[in-house]
Amino acid sequence: NKYLLRYLGHVFFPIAFGALIYILMRPDTYVSSWIYELLGLQAQGDVILMFQPRWLYTFITGHAADILWAYSLAHAVFWILEGGSGCWLPTIICFAFAVCIEAMQLLPFLSGTFDWWDILLEICTIAMVSLKINLHREARK
Repeated sequence: NKYLLRYLGHVFFPIAFGALIYILMRPDTYVSSWIYELLGLQAQGDVILMFQPRWLYTFITGHAADILWAYSLAHAVFWILEGGSGCWLPTIICFAFAVCIEAMQLLPFLSGTFDWWDILLEICTIAMVSLKINLHREARK
């Protein structure tokens, strides 16, 4: 079924790969600790996978999972709202959700590091997905 493959490729796999980044490279985050707890494993607190160059490692551990999750979110929202909603409503919903999730990290009861770069990269990712989907829709007409 092509819809199942589309869902797996654009929604499930990016989320799973983002989670894998956290499990292997960021065991100190709340996402990793939740996954370790769910699987009944003990988090080590050390980075399991480290490599060079350092800037690439920093980009992957600090931003890649957020980019993958924004990609997945944008596709999921576009498919849920598929129909007459056009591109603006799903894009605005995704932008707002991404900014809210990142801004929540400023609250004292939620661990995490607020990062403007994450917001910028998530907005760019969502905008690219929106453009891609809009161009694809226009080509089908």
